[in-house]
Amino acid sequence: MGSFETHPDDPIDQCWDCIEAQDYQRAISAGEQAVRLYPNSHHAHLCLEKAYFFVGNFPKALEVFQKSEKLAKEELGLSYNLLGSVYSRMGDFDNALYYYQKALQIWKELGYKDGEARELGNIAGIYRDKRDIDKALEYLEESLKVETSEKDKARILNNIATVYADLRQYDEAISYLEKAIEISRRYGDHHNEGTVLLNLGAVYIEKGDYEKAKNHLDEGLQRVIDVGDKTTSLLQRNTTRRLMTFLRE
Repeated sequence: MGSFETHPDDPIDQCWDCIEAQDYQRAISAGEQAVRLYPNSHHAHLCLEKAYFFVGNFPKALEVFQKSEKLAKEELGLSYNLLGSVYSRMGDFDNALYYYQKALQIWKELGYKDGEARELGNIAGIYRDKRDIDKALEYLEESLKVETSEKDKARILNNIATVYADLRQYDEAISYLEKAIEISRRYGDHHNEGTVLLNLGAVYIEKGDYEKAKNHLDEGLQRVIDVGDKTTSLLQRNTTRRLMTFLRE
């Protein structure tokens, strides 16, 4: 019969053991060490908060609680995000939307702009899957406004372009893709540059401009090969074969 493995040297475990033994001063010592070692651990902060509470140091308990509450919300937001992703993969778009919206609310409450921008993009993806293109564009445009990282805006621009391509508004799609390529090049993000170049090539195929399509596909293929992305390079070769079929026709 197997035994449960404990970690007596872990300060989080030490803190909780001391709480159980009602040795609150040692719990505070272990808890303070725990939050130094694990500054993003909700459980470390929760134990320290309890230790301060039991010794009657309520101002310190409140201070630690506020940090603990924030970390708990972060964990909850990440859990909601994961649930949204699971339901999305299962094709249950209504539940995916529900949990992405709950995650979005938490990021807004915490003031996490990057998380907010990411969740807006996830919601846009669900609306695209539901064929509600207007809603998808609405959330993508909002995501672009909220995103604080200029480099990450390239990814959002690429996604907006994809929606316009769905609508067969190819010139609009090309405009967004070219902006995404410019940003990726400026930040040396060769993988994203390659991916966007491949998407640009695919749009030119739909437009019937096969010469430009081939140029962008070849350039994009080289970029993804250079960064070792075998999956994308394989998909691109399939696109190139499709292009060659058009050219032979």
